[in-house]
Amino acid sequence: MTENSKKQIVYLEDKNYLKVTCVENVISLTETEAGVMVNGEVLVIKGNNIKAEKLLVETGELVLVGNFNQIKFEEKKQKQSLLKRIFK
Repeated sequence: MTENSKKQIVYLEDKNYLKVTCVENVISLTETEAGVMVNGEVLVIKGNNIKAEKLLVETGELVLVGNFNQIKFEEKKQKQSLLKRIFK
């Protein structure tokens, strides 16, 4: 863990209450999907009836409610050299 990164917490209760800490940015929020930047990584939350209940910018805390069926961190894509992309 780097010196600047904090320990993030993703807390899910009864598949309908989700609390996330260390939130840097809310990238997107729809009724079926939310994208959140957490410690430099993208957390993708999928489900139904997703709504933001609380966002505390000062502390980086986000609370979502809805019916959640998938929560995952997106894998970081490795940068490929120009030659590797051309000769795929």
